[in-house]
Amino acid sequence: YLDSRPNERVRAYVRGRLSHNFSITEGEEPLWGNERKTTSVLLDQLWLKFDIAQAVYVTFGKQPIRWGSSRFWNPTDFVNSQTRDPLAFVDQRQGVGILKLHYPIESLGWNFYLIFNADGAGELDDIGTAARAEILLGTTEISLSAADKKGGPEQFGLDISTGIWLVDFRLEIAGQKRPSETFFAPS
Repeated sequence: YLDSRPNERVRAYVRGRLSHNFSITEGEEPLWGNERKTTSVLLDQLWLKFDIAQAVYVTFGKQPIRWGSSRFWNPTDFVNSQTRDPLAFVDQRQGVGILKLHYPIESLGWNFYLIFNADGAGELDDIGTAARAEILLGTTEISLSAADKKGGPEQFGLDISTGIWLVDFRLEIAGQKRPSETFFAPS
């Protein structure tokens, strides 16, 4: 990785990923039809961060983002095109090409995000938008999320996490309008 901070208010970051699987032999037949490679090199992250008047924080580029409070099931994780493997020790998904605006209200512990998602966009009209509000009330965090992308469904989500004694309780609910797949068609 490469991490550069030319001053207090600007930061640039690059991280790649190199993996080699010693259990695969070159020329081996694919298992279940999936291509198997011994070595892979990926650009995991490439972003630039800066602020506007130390009030709005901007991150531009390929960056990891994860919405939702659960580990095994994240229906409110609208920005990622891939779902997280819940059994993987580390989240193996690559970053997403986005412009993220973050407006925190530190005195209340609240955060507001606006995201422009350019992943897979060929034209300006194809850029998706997403918004999220994280509101802290005592020891409970309530998050409201929404996302929309041309040709895709409008998505809405709510996740709540709270601690009662030594136990954390989490709830995530998501819905969508204008689904991209038809599940039932009358004959």
